[in-house]
Amino acid sequence: MTFVAPQDSRELTVRARGMSLQGESIETAEAALQVVPAEGLTVTGRVVDARDQPVSGASVWIRANGLVAEGFELGVIDRLPFLTGRMPDRRALLSSPAVRNPQRILGNDPFGLGLDPDFAARLTGELLVPRSGRYRFSLTGYAGARLVVNGQTVVEVVGQQASSVFATGDVTLDSGYAPVQIDYFDDVGPAALVITWVGPDGVERPLESQSLWSDVTWLRATTDAQGQFEIRDVPSMLAGFRIGIAAGVTGAESQSIAFSDGDVVTRHIDVGLIVLEP
Repeated sequence: MTFVAPQDSRELTVRARGMSLQGESIETAEAALQVVPAEGLTVTGRVVDARDQPVSGASVWIRANGLVAEGFELGVIDRLPFLTGRMPDRRALLSSPAVRNPQRILGNDPFGLGLDPDFAARLTGELLVPRSGRYRFSLTGYAGARLVVNGQTVVEVVGQQASSVFATGDVTLDSGYAPVQIDYFDDVGPAALVITWVGPDGVERPLESQSLWSDVTWLRATTDAQGQFEIRDVPSMLAGFRIGIAAGVTGAESQSIAFSDGDVVTRHIDVGLIVLEP
């Protein structure tokens, strides 16, 4: 089993607790897990048109599960900042916006932005809404967070005295992709950001990477005369990704792609032909 560890982790100590069918508490011994850094992979492929002719000069980029995180150094802050128009000091790709970090057990930088303490972050991407209807989002955060979905502020929290605050908000969404933005700030307290959502089916779920997509604009390339492209330093920790393509007014997107163990070993994956339809 493979899972994503917090940024800059070298070793994790884990322990499992449970209950038997007889109602007895069971606890395992501690186990130390070594963390392997996510190596950068090279993604290659070729873009052709409907007549099987190479498309040169097309812009090609990685569209990945998760959210793009932009970090801002703002000095001492005690409230949610408005970050519109600001240029970030750092950026990274988060596989999930969920951060539980009591007593900072995951370190001082769980977002992997290299900013601590007193920083703000803007997380952006798209939420894949499975069906139209009313959705309720629950947000737990410290020091503070604001969730904006489809341009509407749904819920906002600001923690008090190093304690997380919980709040909910409702919004009506159409099926398909909806832009999502999370503004967040942290001070010297224990960082926390947990978001869940409930849709028309009544089932509460965490806001996980499989429901989130982002254009990773710094992972891009341009096709050559043969329509070939090469994108380097693609993180192997991605849960899944697609190839976004734009050539003039025409755009396309590949099917979802997942890394295999062999790809990680060879540090290369060839996605093959991608057809750019008119």
